[in-house]
Amino acid sequence: MSKFSDIIGRDSLTLVDFYADWCGPCKTMAPVLDQLKAHYGDRLTVLKINIDN
Repeated sequence: MSKFSDIIGRDSLTLVDFYADWCGPCKTMAPVLDQLKAHYGDRLTVLKINIDN
């Protein structure tokens, strides 16, 4: 697993999603974030961090 600072310190864009499995809005955003990752894959890193773990 990469260090957080290494990932966000890259030259490419990084979107950090702090989520929880019980969070309704987080569940709604999950497919949108997956689409962003698929569309911008080589230019965007989507990092998901579960706040309960």
